[in-house]
Amino acid sequence: MLIDKLKAINVNHIHKDNKTAPKYFPLTTNENANIQNAFDTNDLTGQLVGLKFNKQLAKDFSSEDFIEKVLIHFEEKIDKKKHVEIVKNIYFAKDKLTPLTPLMYLSTPKIDTKTKKAFSLFSQMLQPVETSISQTQQLNFIEQDIFNLFNTYTIDKKHDLQTSSYIEFLDDTFTQDFNYLLKNQHYFHAQIDRFLKFYMFTYSSQLALNLHDNAIEKPSPQKVYFILNHEKASSERKNLTNHGYKLLAAKVRNLFPYLSLLENLSTVIEDESLKYFNFKDIELSEDNVKALDDLRRSYRQAKSMIADLSLSSSIKDALQNLLNTTVEQFRTDKKAVLDRFLTAFENQIARFFFQVRGRSGKVLVMDQDTILLLTNLSIADKLHLRFQDLIAEFKDRGVYFDAKSQDALLELFERVGNIDRKSDSGDAVYVKPTI
Repeated sequence: MLIDKLKAINVNHIHKDNKTAPKYFPLTTNENANIQNAFDTNDLTGQLVGLKFNKQLAKDFSSEDFIEKVLIHFEEKIDKKKHVEIVKNIYFAKDKLTPLTPLMYLSTPKIDTKTKKAFSLFSQMLQPVETSISQTQQLNFIEQDIFNLFNTYTIDKKHDLQTSSYIEFLDDTFTQDFNYLLKNQHYFHAQIDRFLKFYMFTYSSQLALNLHDNAIEKPSPQKVYFILNHEKASSERKNLTNHGYKLLAAKVRNLFPYLSLLENLSTVIEDESLKYFNFKDIELSEDNVKALDDLRRSYRQAKSMIADLSLSSSIKDALQNLLNTTVEQFRTDKKAVLDRFLTAFENQIARFFFQVRGRSGKVLVMDQDTILLLTNLSIADKLHLRFQDLIAEFKDRGVYFDAKSQDALLELFERVGNIDRKSDSGDAVYVKPTI
């Protein structure tokens, strides 16, 4: 039982220093905190595609040797050398391999540390759902030859999937959306970077809001309000103030201490799937509440904090007091650590989703391309979707718009030409995909 494992933890089990938590949140906060991306898109895509199709590249694969092999193949197949040169210029510009199918993203070198951390997160979100996806149906005959040659370098590799992330309600939509992109390969190539950056941001936002507000409850969609990037941000739009960037930033700052402790606990009790909402299953008793209070005291002792003999009244209260303690240690000389964490979040994850708007400060924004991507993902294989149902789909992905922004959305869809009005009634407005 969880409580028995927690009771066995003493001061010697608590890390003296705070550690990053790659299992729960892939953010680099050390000397590289000012880097501009949380991952390399091509390398991350290759890892996810390999995970999806249970494939990996043969160890002897070399992009240079592969390109040479392809060109020799076409020299033998095509009479005129100038046509072979055209193939080279189109598909191997600057001697680089252009992925023609999602599987060809496997042609990546050893991935860097930050991308490994991102893959750790997305691999938890990607559910093992069986889908029938053709790799070649959208290829011309030249591309099919290139892919067939590439495929000779792929080998089967069965992956052990962790089937849930901390924010489980996002896992199904992420998997559904990723599979939809895989079935639309040209759209996949065009949108995979934007897709991964969006899901990294929305996962991070929902994690921060859920842990801060009520960590003992299983995460549920929390309000995060955006405006379209061409809209004005005025003070009377209360949702932008109450559920916008300022609130989100305040809660993101606490992610590091919260998750550092969780990483520590999961290691000590040897449970990689440990989540704070698992504490809800602990039976309410005076002895169990005392055990969590004792854990808090051990934590304070390990961190050289002033002793706290206060008593909690419930399991929820005890957990919250423990979490508050993890943040308390940063309120004085270590405040810069949390500031650096927030800076890393802004630079690596959030920079595509906020703007500084005068007196309103930083506000969450979404550009047209991201909105149309989410629209197409939400509608998926359906012919159209009622506008209000589309708004509900956005919320399932952690994206909220107030009434003014919804009007702006309709204007955008009108300009793009994917509105289908059945009547003048707002309930009869349908949105069509743009691909």
